[in-house]
Amino acid sequence: MFSKIFSTIVFTVFVISANAQSPNIFTYGNEAVSRTEFERVYMKNNPKGQLPDNKSIDEYLDLYINFKLKVKEATMLGMDTAESYRKELAGYRKQLAQPYLSDKNVTEKLIKEAYDRSRIEVKASHILVFLDEYALPKDTLAAFEKIMKIRNEIIIGGESFDSVANRSSEDPSAKYNNGDLGYFTAFNLIYSFESMAYNSNIGEVSFPFRTRFGYHILKVTDKRAARPDLKIAHIMLKTSTDVVANQQVKSKIDSLYNRINQGSSFDELCKKFSQDEGTANKGGVLNAIQSLDTRWPPDFKEAAYALKKEGEVSIPIKTNYGWHILKLLEIKPIADYENKKEELRMRVNKDMRSEMNKESVLERIKKENNFTEKPANLKKYYAVVDSSILAGKWKGNAKNKMMKKPLFKLGDKNYTGLDFANYIMDYQTPRTNTGIIPVVNSYYAEFVKQSVLGYEEEHLEGKNDTFKNLFKEYHDGILLFELNDKKVWSKATADTVGLKNFYEQNKSNYQWKDRADAILIDCDNAATAATVHKLIDAGKAAEEIQKELNEKNALAVSIKEGKFEKGENSLLDSLGWQKGVRSFKFADGHVTLVWVKEIIPAGAKKLQEAKGIITADYQTYLDKQWIKELREKYPVKVDQAVKASLFSK
Repeated sequence: MFSKIFSTIVFTVFVISANAQSPNIFTYGNEAVSRTEFERVYMKNNPKGQLPDNKSIDEYLDLYINFKLKVKEATMLGMDTAESYRKELAGYRKQLAQPYLSDKNVTEKLIKEAYDRSRIEVKASHILVFLDEYALPKDTLAAFEKIMKIRNEIIIGGESFDSVANRSSEDPSAKYNNGDLGYFTAFNLIYSFESMAYNSNIGEVSFPFRTRFGYHILKVTDKRAARPDLKIAHIMLKTSTDVVANQQVKSKIDSLYNRINQGSSFDELCKKFSQDEGTANKGGVLNAIQSLDTRWPPDFKEAAYALKKEGEVSIPIKTNYGWHILKLLEIKPIADYENKKEELRMRVNKDMRSEMNKESVLERIKKENNFTEKPANLKKYYAVVDSSILAGKWKGNAKNKMMKKPLFKLGDKNYTGLDFANYIMDYQTPRTNTGIIPVVNSYYAEFVKQSVLGYEEEHLEGKNDTFKNLFKEYHDGILLFELNDKKVWSKATADTVGLKNFYEQNKSNYQWKDRADAILIDCDNAATAATVHKLIDAGKAAEEIQKELNEKNALAVSIKEGKFEKGENSLLDSLGWQKGVRSFKFADGHVTLVWVKEIIPAGAKKLQEAKGIITADYQTYLDKQWIKELREKYPVKVDQAVKASLFSK
């Protein structure tokens, strides 16, 4: 949708508040555009460092006037008050506001941290004691005591981490992997777990820490430099359940390996012998192998990473799929920070670590707007809520006097118990194994967070000119798209009578040159061409000839048929525009027969033959007529003296 809006506008609008001392460059109806506004709009949308000339200023001024007229018309028609428009604009507003609701310093630190971590792969095991995210204090204490007891069995009792994990971890996978999570890097696991792993030394058992799943302890068993992506090709022979057959497969893969070592082409052997149907014809080339991608068989991946230089070939290795010989085609270097930065920024913004950013922003907004809470009122609020909230079915109680009491104040706005009740009813979900107070506190924390961020978002225009101007850009862009669609694009498509009349009045603009109704028959050799010529003389149609000759050889004959204008087909032009059959022999031996069936003299194109270009021209016509009407409706006056002073110091 972003691109849809911008394709509507020839230029990007950057509306600014007119400087009170800046003279107006033009007026339209009862509105005006200042010199300052126009200069900034122009400079935003033209190459930096290039001084504008009079021609480009005139062209841009004309475009900007037309834009302003269309937006004014849209507002006069009340299009900006339509519910569909307001919803669409509100959606964009939220997206546009996000960068202004973050702490740039915190974001940059998180991006750099993620990059540094992405260059290291950590191998760790963990033990988990489940705990509901909204558990009661007594349950939280019990879970903590349990994980501490488990840790002491390892630290004090001297038991192995693996055996304790197998016996005590409440992560079901521990029963078969002893809590081993394998290697991971930034963004592979939740942020709090990732941080504990990266901040722990190899071999040490961490102190208990909590995530939304419960309490964990972890043990880092290895750290290594991140491995680059590899481009690998392979030759594969499938194995079977038959022992003798498998021996033959092993003998064959060994023979292929020996032939490669003796200088035979890996690519040719792959195409001839590999049984991986998806890659054999491509020389066995596979999708990039990534270090932590679990889709590859472990033995296969490790054999790939054992290859150290491009062109190196592995000894035959066996996987569940069969026997393979690998060839390293390319080692793709790990991207540096500057090239990885924007990708990491997007991932940070979507990841749980962005909560750290929000906390920093929340504290700033609270401080700037004198955030004050009423803890006594929140304490009384607990009595308003009943157990239905645990099932996610609380209906609130609008008549209760607590609904009018403020829970906190931000700036000049009080947030009441009723505001909080409405929030709960909008977002509540069933929450088992917990009590009313922890659930209310959880909702309250989120309510405060959303309210504070919402307050800042509501006041962004007054605090930040860049956001104000950007939002105005989208406001006008969406309006312009909707009105252009109504007055020009859809109208040109739906108005068949108007389109036909436009075509009749401008028929001379849509003319064919001389054309040849011709068939070009490409033959694989001169003998085939001679046969085709005879069949044409015998009255056979081109399709019949192709079907007959391609029955034994699918590449014997191919046909291209159509009406060609002069200059459209160089071969047809070179052989002359005359009815009949002529031939052209190429250096590689194949022959093209040019069969001209009819010469069609120049003339007007039918509407259906040129409907696309005619419709586009009709849209341009409608747009010009509409702009003419708007200029009459909202008279435009350009101050030539102000125009002459543009971009002067």
